[in-house]
Amino acid sequence: MNQLTSHFFSHSLEFLQQQYSSFFEQPIIQVFLQNPEHLRIFTETLDSPSSHNICHLNETFKIFITGLKYTNTCAP
Repeated sequence: MNQLTSHFFSHSLEFLQQQYSSFFEQPIIQVFLQNPEHLRIFTETLDSPSSHNICHLNETFKIFITGLKYTNTCAP
């Protein structure tokens, strides 16, 4: 991502965070996006919402959720 794209993208992400603040306030979304790899996949999908990128984001989130469910059900 070049400097102009990066600048545009950071503003569009800020716009999304303002417009969809209730989404970004969800604890599960906050934890998901704290992972640098998840954030990278999320930002790539926003930057270039191809079918491949959307599928990749969806699969990454599903794996993340499954991991949380497994951790919560197997915790002592």
